[in-house]
Amino acid sequence: MKFRSFESSSNAKSLARELIDHKKLSMEKKEDDQRIEEQEGAELEEMSEAGKIEQLRKAHEFAAIALEVDAIYSADIDWKIKYDLIFSEDIKDKIYTIYPSFNYYDSDTSYEDDVNAFAAAVTAKGHNLTAQGFGSLSDLQLEIYREAFYAAEKVESQFQRRLKNFIELVDTADEIYKSDISPEMKYELIIKDDGSLFDKIEASGIKFKTDALNNFVYNSQESKLGAYVRDVKEMADDLKKVLDKLAQKEEGE
Repeated sequence: MKFRSFESSSNAKSLARELIDHKKLSMEKKEDDQRIEEQEGAELEEMSEAGKIEQLRKAHEFAAIALEVDAIYSADIDWKIKYDLIFSEDIKDKIYTIYPSFNYYDSDTSYEDDVNAFAAAVTAKGHNLTAQGFGSLSDLQLEIYREAFYAAEKVESQFQRRLKNFIELVDTADEIYKSDISPEMKYELIIKDDGSLFDKIEASGIKFKTDALNNFVYNSQESKLGAYVRDVKEMADDLKKVLDKLAQKEEGE
């Protein structure tokens, strides 16, 4: 009996040690898991804050383009011109680059309907971004971002540069047209020469169409040139209206 008792006691001690060792290992593993979880949680929190800053950057970039859309939409210009300006690489393509899932109802019925639908979708997206907010960003992160954003904000957008470049080219063409040089030289400088103002206007990135140079109503170089300058000036005047609206809205912000 004593032997058996001793054997039983030995087994019990062995089992106890196993249980204790297992418990210690279990506790150590639990502590390790907890440390890993805390570390991952900290990394996740850090990534989350960085993600929020990125979302804030996107929201600001979108807001700047939305302001341009609003300026185009509210300008007193033809719907075809509004359509060409909005559905361009500087406006529509950039919005889809920022938010690939951006969507609007394309009725495909008229320039006016398409512009109305797109502008409404931009407004709705803006309201949605405002409702989301970014209040959980730390003051330091937000301040760092604001400094970077407002420094970049002073730079004109590509859209604004394109409009101003087009207007400057047209103003130059108009100055040449009004000058006292010969009609032949005017035609060469504005239309005919390689690198002429016509070539630069065509390469400006602003959609512009005129039949002045191919219209048989204008049967001389001088009359064709006059019609062309008139058409580009009308387009430039419309672009000035957009820039004026944009300036008003930026001042209002």
